[in-house]
Amino acid sequence: MLLWRLLLALFVSDFLLQNGWLIKSKKYIWGLVLHCLIYLAVMLIFTANLLSAKVILTLLILAFLHGVVDYGKNLLHPLLDNKEWLLFLVDQIIHIITIILAVWFISVPDRIYILSCVNRLFVDLLLQYLILFTVTVFGGIFFTDSILKVILKEVYEKDNHQYQASRLIGMSERLLITIAVLIEHYELIGFLIAAKSLMRLPEIQDRNTENYSNYILVGTLVSYSWALSIALPVSYTHLTLPTIYSV
Repeated sequence: MLLWRLLLALFVSDFLLQNGWLIKSKKYIWGLVLHCLIYLAVMLIFTANLLSAKVILTLLILAFLHGVVDYGKNLLHPLLDNKEWLLFLVDQIIHIITIILAVWFISVPDRIYILSCVNRLFVDLLLQYLILFTVTVFGGIFFTDSILKVILKEVYEKDNHQYQASRLIGMSERLLITIAVLIEHYELIGFLIAAKSLMRLPEIQDRNTENYSNYILVGTLVSYSWALSIALPVSYTHLTLPTIYSV
């Protein structure tokens, strides 16, 4: 099948064969072209025994689209400089989708394989999980943000950079809380609280301000409350993850 070969070619080209010099060079057209040529060469090597006129044309299109996506990423980078992780994630998702679409149209075995995978994934269930995690993880940003702005406006406005870091921590915590509820291991939430207390204590002591301590406590309480208030009711609808280990 073409699918796995092309996915391997993508990750080899983007991760193993892309050093710091090439990443910087991709800011220029010649750097993008060089990266796309490397990607094309790797794809040709990995699909050597499957090559035909249709496959070669598809590989050329994939290499071109790869360059277009990376060019768009360069354009967005100044606007989302503090969200490089998001650009990386979207960039890789688009690359993977283009590969899936390409093999869907040119390879019958790949099309059958993709359909069988989709059927096994229970699409409706995955959509329910997607909705739940989107609401708890990302919806909690706006909820926590609005509370902190009202209760601790002075601290929030004074140290907005620190809040950006806290927001990423909060997203990770709400993700873990939601998973803990779905696998019905609530003790993991206690471990999370204890770990955060130990890691945050030196930072709070360095600040040595009551307002900053309140900022951390209120933010944590609101963030956790949001995740639990969404995840717990949903868990009672029997939307749970299989327990793959015991604690």
